[in-house]
Amino acid sequence: MSIFHYSVGRSGSTVVSQVLRRLFGPGNLCFSHDPVINHEGPMVVSIRDFRDAVVSLWRVMTHMTDEALNNGRKATREDLGEYLELVKTRVNTGLNVIVERGDYMLVKYVDMILCHTETSSPGIVFCHYNFHALFNLIEDYFGRGVSEVRRNAIETEFSMETNKKRAAKLPNFRKWDEKMVHGNHIYTGEPGVWKKMVAEADHEWLTAALKDELDRWGY
Repeated sequence: MSIFHYSVGRSGSTVVSQVLRRLFGPGNLCFSHDPVINHEGPMVVSIRDFRDAVVSLWRVMTHMTDEALNNGRKATREDLGEYLELVKTRVNTGLNVIVERGDYMLVKYVDMILCHTETSSPGIVFCHYNFHALFNLIEDYFGRGVSEVRRNAIETEFSMETNKKRAAKLPNFRKWDEKMVHGNHIYTGEPGVWKKMVAEADHEWLTAALKDELDRWGY
């Protein structure tokens, strides 16, 4: 079985690919940010609020540090321009085209992330992957069960905490390991984090620039 996994990028697709590779074997998965229009096998599509994807691309491609962001560094429209155009292109010439086939498993980032705050750390958001939701999607689409034992083993191997530790061993996003984790791969993981990372004066601009894409995909 040949599975094609597509994402515009920075949409939680790494952990989805990690799970698919573990379940079906690495030789049976093709992951790309470039569309394969005529793929005839199973297809998985990972999406995220495109504003989050744009801001996340800016963060990793400019090697922005957690320290700088935590100290109040905000992205401006000047910072985001090229990453905005990249995401728009990938949505309109990739995502919107390949899903016309109609048979695909859609993984929405917001559904596979669970976040919470703690009274001991006010203002800090803690997030982790919702593997339960992801496994249920896989079972429904592929028609095969995933045992509790296997679910637990995969969750331990690819948890957000574990992937963050892998990322910390790498110098920057342009380097990655055998698990497909890049340096500086994960910031907070929080859905909607673009609102915190973009200068408030540019919120309306970013939303307007992506209006067609956001509307098409229900954001």
